[in-house]
Amino acid sequence: MAFSEKRENNGAAEDSNHSRLIKLREFDDTKLGVKGLVDAAVAKVPEIFRISNNNNKHQLPSDLDHSSSGSVLTIPVIDLKHPNTTAAAAVRREIVGGIRGSCEEWGFFQVVNHGIPEGILDEMIQGVRRFHELDPEIKKRYYTRDHHRDILIEYSKQVKQLSKTILELLSEALGLEPNRLNQLGCGAGQLLLGHYYPACPEPEVTIGVTDHTDASFITILLQDQIGGLQVLHRNKWVDVQPRKGALVVNLGDLLQVSPSFFLDPSFVSNPIRRKNTCDSLRS
Repeated sequence: MAFSEKRENNGAAEDSNHSRLIKLREFDDTKLGVKGLVDAAVAKVPEIFRISNNNNKHQLPSDLDHSSSGSVLTIPVIDLKHPNTTAAAAVRREIVGGIRGSCEEWGFFQVVNHGIPEGILDEMIQGVRRFHELDPEIKKRYYTRDHHRDILIEYSKQVKQLSKTILELLSEALGLEPNRLNQLGCGAGQLLLGHYYPACPEPEVTIGVTDHTDASFITILLQDQIGGLQVLHRNKWVDVQPRKGALVVNLGDLLQVSPSFFLDPSFVSNPIRRKNTCDSLRS
């Protein structure tokens, strides 16, 4: 009897998953993305994007995490302060120590004074937003995600150089030679994604991006001033507060399991997610 009931339940779950996949394909075939829903002035979030509170894998956002003193927890901020100058050995040691502590405790940190002009960061955010707000028929031509603009190329070049510096600092934080992670090819590849999160009519029933870890060595993330990014810290979701001109760095799964980490397994790759808000559009 129990076996029969379990089979029936499993069958219902499979039918539900199959139905959802069909709806997702239909949604993808519109080539309009979530912006198409905004343009259609939907008042309800479609069922395919809703997350049940009974779903243990993807819990809906709750209140911010607070410490026992009542203050809001924030991820560490690392001031790079020109770490490549040989005359600033003490400063570099301070930076390396800060990165080491951040990676052990959070697996995340923000960097400031990283050398990328703020104008490039602002233009990158605006460029992503402008693309998503193009006329739908124009956007459909680029739905393969092969669309490039000058700002994407310049931003990619700048971030590539920054990633080399961060990997050098991570190498030192691990007790390795500065060039070790770069020599291993940890910074060889590069993938750029531009996400668009419009204002949500029902932010309490869905999540912009469900919780996940990144299948990369490191991720360098630029968020706008509206925010929404969260990191899991000691089983609590903590908001990553936007900081003008800052970039968020998080450790990916590949770096955590690479052979160099056998020297120090205490560095963590923590899950992140993106919650929705009723606020204005953000990129």
